Amino acid sequence: MFASNRDAPAAQAAQEQLCLLRLDGGEARRLTDAHGGVGTHEFSPDGHRLAYTAGRDDAAQIWALPADQLTDGTPVQLTHHATAVTWWRFAPDGSTLYFLAPDTTFADERRRTEAHFGVHIQNPVMPRVHLWALDLSSNAERRLTGDSSYSLSDVEISPDGKYIGFRGIRDARWMRGTLEQNDWSDEDLLTVSTGAIERLTNNFEIRESAVSFSPD
Repeated sequence: MFASNRDAPAAQAAQEQLCLLRLDGGEARRLTDAHGGVGTHEFSPDGHRLAYTAGRDDAAQIWALPADQLTDGTPVQLTHHATAVTWWRFAPDGSTLYFLAPDTTFADERRRTEAHFGVHIQNPVMPRVHLWALDLSSNAERRLTGDSSYSLSDVEISPDGKYIGFRGIRDARWMRGTLEQNDWSDEDLLTVSTGAIERLTNNFEIRESAVSFSPD
């Protein structure tokens, strides 16, 4: 299974759809016809569904196909979030989808784009991005972070699913959305069972890598 832009319209040449190629040969078959194309995609840990992001960048949501009906199944929309999903991953046990989404839409930027406004805005005010969980059995969304002092990036889930590490980028306009934003970030750890968040580092103007977990 792979993403390809071979059938993309001329006006959106980079737009990709998912295709399936059997290992025993034959022509690749197109699986999706998503408006705006598809982005991140992966199979659930139990192998029962293929999930993927679809839609314009400012309106993307997560969809899924049954793994046993990839070529003839009907896509199901998993998230109906008020803003676009910018990152997502399955929990190791496949019961939950974790995703990042901005707190508000970036309406000003969209209006500038649609009006073909050619002036580049230096360090524009950006919506904060926070972490959410989608329970796949009940389809209920739950917010996991909401601190107004930082915005999230570089999320990593521990192999046992008990912890989620992330980078919290300080929210000041001149700190976030720049090439140096990671100099103003710290590493945090969320305990999934309790929702408690622990700050792991507190290094001002010192760049750190994203969180990673040992196998155990």
